Amino acid sequence: MTFHSDSILDDIGWHILREIQQDARLSFHELGRRVGLTAPFIASHHAWEDILDPALKRHQEGTVHVIPVLARPSTWEDTPLTRLQALPSGGKSITEWGDVDAALSDVAIGIRAIAKPLHERLNAQEQKRRERNLLLAKMIQNNTEAAEKRNQAQEHNERVQQAKDAHAEAQARLDEAQRQLDTVIQAQETLQRELSSFEAAKQDLHQKIHMLD
Repeated sequence: MTFHSDSILDDIGWHILREIQQDARLSFHELGRRVGLTAPFIASHHAWEDILDPALKRHQEGTVHVIPVLARPSTWEDTPLTRLQALPSGGKSITEWGDVDAALSDVAIGIRAIAKPLHERLNAQEQKRRERNLLLAKMIQNNTEAAEKRNQAQEHNERVQQAKDAHAEAQARLDEAQRQLDTVIQAQETLQRELSSFEAAKQDLHQKIHMLD
């Protein structure tokens, strides 16, 4: 099963991850500057209209999961982001931890804890989708086979009807031939009777002529 991690992190999240991978000791001020998450940015109309509002909407729809990462102390609690589960744990920014490595580790653990059920949910959805597709394919196959059988039955019925029609036509021709034969026999019998009458008349005529002699 293919797991699309793009559904977990947005473009900014991947940007942050790449910057940290390249330089784990990068200051948060510099990190924010590189990825465009400075205080003026988060307070700008562009940030909310083009990035954060669409991200929060998709978060509510369940198509992405937004995770605020608190790099330094801020008044983010006054924004809609306060409804989300922020990292590091306890709502304490990374700079307030003192130990940056421990803070980043807590962030990683928190992201993993959030991503795991999302991954499992995506796997379950993918499994259901595959099962649904398999069921649909089976239904299509059954419908196709049923259609083929109906076509075969229709063709068989047509052949049977054609055979019946041919038999009826042959029977009609046979009946007509029988009637013609009966007519011929009757005519022959009539001629035979007439011939017999003619022979009888002929013999009678010969007897009369013989008596005259």
